[in-house]
Amino acid sequence: MSDGGLIACLECGRRLSQLASHISRVHGMTGQEYRQRHGLPAGYSLASAAYRATQAGITARRIADGSLRPDPLAASEAARSAGRGQRTAEDLARQAEIARAIPRAQLPPGAKRADGRDADRAREAQRRRRAALRERRP
Repeated sequence: MSDGGLIACLECGRRLSQLASHISRVHGMTGQEYRQRHGLPAGYSLASAAYRATQAGITARRIADGSLRPDPLAASEAARSAGRGQRTAEDLARQAEIARAIPRAQLPPGAKRADGRDADRAREAQRRRRAALRERRP
């Protein structure tokens, strides 16, 4: 099935360096389903030996140069302190502008909602709840 450089797909015979994305995209199955269908052991690699060796070398170099930390707790702390996921005031303003531009169907003034409540009062109550939530955010 593998000559070291490529591994053959048992579904279509195509030879690839790794099968995981191929069997998902082309055959619509997970690695586990593929292994079960073809009687392969659970630990059977879906990547060729050459591909695994290349990836192991890349990982070893990244660990050596410090760009990859093998300690998951240190990696988690580094990700938290990297500033990812923090929205700036400009981001929030742009998102608010986009949200305001979305057309929303609204009941006319004085109308009743399906549950019988006054639409204006319900809308105002919702605005108060949202304002209170915004005030509680850090």
